[in-house]
Amino acid sequence: MYRLPWDKAQFEPDVVLPDQVVVRLGSTEEPPGHTYSIYALSRLGPQQTDGDQNDNGKRTGAISMWPGHRNPAVRQLQTFDERYSLTDMDVGKRGVLLVYAGDSSRRGAPHQITLYSQDYGKSWKDIDDGMTQGGWFDSLTNTQYALYAYTLRKRQF
Repeated sequence: MYRLPWDKAQFEPDVVLPDQVVVRLGSTEEPPGHTYSIYALSRLGPQQTDGDQNDNGKRTGAISMWPGHRNPAVRQLQTFDERYSLTDMDVGKRGVLLVYAGDSSRRGAPHQITLYSQDYGKSWKDIDDGMTQGGWFDSLTNTQYALYAYTLRKRQF
């Protein structure tokens, strides 16, 4: 990963996530003058293909974090069960992290799962969202909105 400092014209190396394919990056919104954190949702291992050039994404997923200052140390916060196909992530305030995944291990249509932490990634819980039709996360209020069969649901973290 590279960073572009405000006063520079060239990118500079920031952190290395060896043998990982980054799915999504996110960061905390901290007041000016405070250190913020950067989060990476990734799939572990090199890219895999099914005979074409597209990554099939069938690998264990993980979330890592590092502080937003020079020469940071990367911490892998969580490795997720390989049955989950990680698709997206949201970062909220006061330690709220949401990871969205598909779970095809059940019979029938795959379910969407929200994996969440309210303590900066130390512990994780999951919610079976079934078949959602879309959603949005308000990172300022830690509120998730999602559409289920023509019904808008609101979830506060």
